[in-house]
Amino acid sequence: MSLDERNELFDVILSEWNGAVKKLFSHDWPNISCLGNTSPHLHWHLIPRYYSPRNCYGIEFIDPNPKGNYSPYPKKDLSPEILMKIKEEIKINI
Repeated sequence: MSLDERNELFDVILSEWNGAVKKLFSHDWPNISCLGNTSPHLHWHLIPRYYSPRNCYGIEFIDPNPKGNYSPYPKKDLSPEILMKIKEEIKINI
Protein backbone atom coordinates (compact mmCIF):
# COMPACT_ATOMS: atom_id res chain seq x y z
CA MET A 1 0.00 0.00 0.00
CA SER A 2 1.46 3.32 -1.02
CA LEU A 3 1.62 6.32 1.29
CA ASP A 4 -1.15 8.04 -0.70
CA GLU A 5 -3.35 4.94 -0.43
CA ARG A 6 -2.70 4.67 3.29
CA ASN A 7 -3.54 8.34 3.79
CA GLU A 8 -6.77 7.96 1.81
CA LEU A 9 -7.70 4.89 3.84
CA PHE A 10 -7.21 6.57 7.22
CA ASP A 11 -8.16 10.16 6.37
CA VAL A 12 -11.10 9.52 4.05
CA ILE A 13 -12.46 5.97 3.92
CA LEU A 14 -12.31 5.00 7.61
CA SER A 15 -13.41 8.46 8.67
CA GLU A 16 -16.46 8.31 6.38
CA TRP A 17 -17.31 4.78 7.55
CA ASN A 18 -17.09 5.87 11.18
CA GLY A 19 -19.33 8.89 10.55
CA ALA A 20 -21.95 6.80 8.74
CA VAL A 21 -22.01 4.08 11.41
CA LYS A 22 -22.16 6.67 14.20
CA LYS A 23 -25.12 8.37 12.50
CA LEU A 24 -26.97 5.12 11.80
CA PHE A 25 -26.25 2.97 14.83
CA SER A 26 -24.99 5.38 17.53
CA HIS A 27 -21.88 3.43 18.46
CA ASP A 28 -19.78 4.79 21.31
CA TRP A 29 -16.50 4.32 19.41
CA PRO A 30 -15.03 2.06 16.72
CA ASN A 31 -12.40 -0.64 16.83
CA ILE A 32 -10.54 -0.93 13.57
CA SER A 33 -8.19 -3.85 13.05
CA CYS A 34 -6.15 -5.32 10.28
CA LEU A 35 -4.54 -8.68 10.74
CA GLY A 36 -3.35 -11.01 8.06
CA ASN A 37 -2.24 -13.98 10.04
CA THR A 38 -4.47 -16.42 8.19
CA SER A 39 -5.23 -14.55 4.96
CA PRO A 40 -2.60 -13.52 2.42
CA HIS A 41 -4.47 -10.33 1.54
CA LEU A 42 -5.27 -7.05 3.22
CA HIS A 43 -8.65 -6.98 4.92
CA TRP A 44 -10.06 -4.95 7.76
CA HIS A 45 -12.45 -5.53 10.64
CA LEU A 46 -14.56 -2.47 11.44
CA ILE A 47 -16.30 -3.05 14.75
CA PRO A 48 -18.73 -0.60 16.33
CA ARG A 49 -18.47 -0.75 20.14
CA TYR A 50 -21.20 -0.08 22.69
CA TYR A 51 -21.38 0.56 26.44
CA SER A 52 -25.08 -0.32 26.44
CA PRO A 53 -27.22 -2.60 24.23
CA ARG A 54 -28.39 -1.25 20.87
CA ASN A 55 -31.41 -2.36 18.85
CA CYS A 56 -31.22 -2.39 15.09
CA TYR A 57 -33.81 -3.96 12.78
CA GLY A 58 -35.42 -5.57 15.81
CA ILE A 59 -32.16 -7.29 16.78
CA GLU A 60 -30.43 -6.49 20.06
CA PHE A 61 -26.67 -6.01 19.87
CA ILE A 62 -24.78 -6.35 23.15
CA ASP A 63 -21.08 -5.67 23.59
CA PRO A 64 -20.17 -8.13 26.37
CA ASN A 65 -16.79 -6.51 27.08
CA PRO A 66 -17.04 -2.85 26.06
CA LYS A 67 -13.80 -1.77 27.71
CA GLY A 68 -11.77 -4.75 26.54
CA ASN A 69 -10.83 -6.67 23.45
CA TYR A 70 -13.72 -7.26 21.04
CA SER A 71 -12.62 -10.85 20.49
CA PRO A 72 -13.56 -13.50 21.39
CA TYR A 73 -17.23 -12.66 21.45
CA PRO A 74 -20.51 -14.55 21.03
CA LYS A 75 -21.22 -14.77 17.31
CA LYS A 76 -24.53 -13.43 16.03
CA ASP A 77 -25.64 -14.90 12.73
CA LEU A 78 -27.55 -12.30 10.75
CA SER A 79 -29.65 -13.08 7.71
CA PRO A 80 -28.34 -12.08 4.30
CA GLU A 81 -31.24 -9.61 4.08
CA ILE A 82 -30.22 -7.82 7.30
CA LEU A 83 -26.57 -7.75 6.24
CA MET A 84 -27.59 -6.22 2.90
CA LYS A 85 -29.72 -3.59 4.69
CA ILE A 86 -26.79 -2.61 6.90
CA LYS A 87 -24.45 -2.46 3.91
CA GLU A 88 -26.84 -0.33 1.85
CA GLU A 89 -27.55 2.09 4.70
CA ILE A 90 -23.84 2.60 5.30
CA LYS A 91 -23.27 3.18 1.56
CA ILE A 92 -26.08 5.75 1.42
CA ASN A 93 -24.68 7.62 4.41
CA ILE A 94 -21.05 7.78 3.31
